[in-house]
Amino acid sequence: MITRGFGNFSESLAFMYVDMFTLILYYIKHVLNPLVIFTSSSDFKTRFKKLSVKKSVKSRQTSEL
Repeated sequence: MITRGFGNFSESLAFMYVDMFTLILYYIKHVLNPLVIFTSSSDFKTRFKKLSVKKSVKSRQTSEL
């Protein structure tokens, strides 16, 4: 993506395919990164569990009303 600032490659078909491929990998990385963190970090897991417990308690309180 940085090559767009240094040259005019917009008419190159090969550059278009490479650019799309790198964008797809970039977005896949952002989708997979939280999963990797969740599976490898015990601190992340405990904080996530605390958050889900808070939400379930809050939903129970509102449903009892």
